[in-house]
Parts: sequence; structure tokens; C-alpha cells
Amino acid sequence: MRRFGSALAEASITDADPLNPAAPLDPARAESPAQSPPAPGLTERWSLKLTILAVLAVLTAMRMAQEVSIPIVVAILIAYALQPVVAVVGKAGLGRAGASAVVLVAILSAVGGTAYSLRNQALTVLEELPAGARSVVLNKCAELFGIGNRAY
Repeated sequence: MRRFGSALAEASITDADPLNPAAPLDPARAESPAQSPPAPGLTERWSLKLTILAVLAVLTAMRMAQEVSIPIVVAILIAYALQPVVAVVGKAGLGRAGASAVVLVAILSAVGGTAYSLRNQALTVLEELPAGARSVVLNKCAELFGIGNRAY
């Protein structure tokens, strides 16, 4: 059973013409039969210029924020990639913070151990780098200036 007040509220919301239900609710919002689009001119030129300006402003802002945004994006990607590992370690009875700490220590230990085991190879490469660079530069200069292909 409907109450009289709710019927009045519905009638005031719709305001439809009772004699013509297909009539629009508001005659001011009724569509005109044929509206032609505005002629191309000043509006389109300004729109293109403003679009180009907006794109340049966004690119400039992104370039200026690069020093901050790249580490944030990398951190989010690493956190997303390590989430399953943290979830598995967390099931061992540790909380999320404890599991994150265990995974962080494990990763740092693995990276540190790898760097420690490769230290001798890195030192060898660093010692041979000046001679190798000099050889590459001299060979490239000889190739460019047509002196011949000599190894120094």
C-alpha cells in the first residue's frame, strides 16, 4: 500500500506530461531537429594548441619528477614481485613484518655473497680495463684515418 506523500514525491520528480508520456521532461532540454556543428576556425586551432601545450607540460613534469618517480616505481615492482615469497614465509608463523624482514635479509645475503665471490674477477677486469680501452681507441682511430688495422 502506497502512502500519499510518496506518490506526491514521485509526481514532482518526474513532471511528465500526463496527456503525452513521450514528451520530454523539460522543453528547454529538448533536442532541436537539426543542429549543424560549428564551422572550423579559431576554436579548433586553439584546441590543438592547448592539447600540444598540455602534452608538453605533462612530459616536462614527468622528466622533472624522474628522479623521484623511478625509485618509487621500482620499489613497487619489487614489492609486488616479492609478495608471494613473503606470504609463504608468513605462513611459518611470522607476521607480515617478520616475513618481510626475513626475505629482505635473505636477498641481501644472496647479493652480498655473490658480490664477494666475484670480487677477484671484478678486480681483474678493472686492472685490464685501461689497456683494453686504449687498444679499442687506437684500433678505431687507425680504422677511421686509414692507417691500417694495427693492434697496439
